[in-house]
Amino acid sequence: MQRQNDLLKESSPIQVALDEADRVAVQSDTRLDHEQVFAEIRARIDAD
Repeated sequence: MQRQNDLLKESSPIQVALDEADRVAVQSDTRLDHEQVFAEIRARIDAD
C-alpha cells in the first residue's frame, strides 16, 4: 500500500502537467504534439 501511495505522489506532477497541456490546447484550439507535451512535463518536473 505504501508503494502505491508513493507512486501516486510521484505521478501527481505529471498529471498536473498533462492537465495543463490539455487546457492550453483547448484554449488555443490546437493539439499539442507529443514532443511539446513531453517538454512541458520535463519542465514541470524540473521545476519541482
